[in-house]
Amino acid sequence: MYLALKYIFKVNIFQAARYRKMGGRALVLSLVVGLGAGLFTVAFAQWPGIQSELVQFNTLFDYLYRVEWYVFLLFLLLGNIYKETLFRGVLLNAFRGVLPLVISIILQGILYGVLFFTGDIPLSIYGFLGAVIFALIYVWFDSIWAPIAAQVACQGIQYILWHWGPKTDNLPVLITGMVISLVIIVIGMFLSKRAVRNTSTNQGAINL
Repeated sequence: MYLALKYIFKVNIFQAARYRKMGGRALVLSLVVGLGAGLFTVAFAQWPGIQSELVQFNTLFDYLYRVEWYVFLLFLLLGNIYKETLFRGVLLNAFRGVLPLVISIILQGILYGVLFFTGDIPLSIYGFLGAVIFALIYVWFDSIWAPIAAQVACQGIQYILWHWGPKTDNLPVLITGMVISLVIIVIGMFLSKRAVRNTSTNQGAINL
């Protein structure tokens, strides 16, 4: 991908994807959003209806998280750098060049869900929603490190809880966990948007 962009399209992928330094506040808020998303996913995946063979959440997570920690760590870092560079850094920015921002975010979310989860509707919806969240913090903080940090926090907490976290099918407990997770996500997104609004003087790109 790097060579194709550099030599065929004459694009510096690091500049195009916005590999830019992040402030400490932006990093913390990105991690908070990712943590909330990861906690929500763990609770949602234990929902009795999601445990059925018709929904592939557990199949996917077993495949990703049964590996040794050092293999997972390599995937966590390099895999997310690749994914975020491709979907947020390249595709989203390409769409933004010719389409309104909202439509661009929706399109990259659809592509992310379909390409990663190959037609499994529940997983594709899950992927779409995650892609929209990560695209928003990418746009707001204008750095590819924001969604990378969020993805690392999201999948990192999933790995930890998948191996060592409590398992339950108690609906009140799961609902409580999902509600708390959503609150964390909403607060993180709200503070992210407000932080950008308070510190930036520019650009309609952040006025989403």
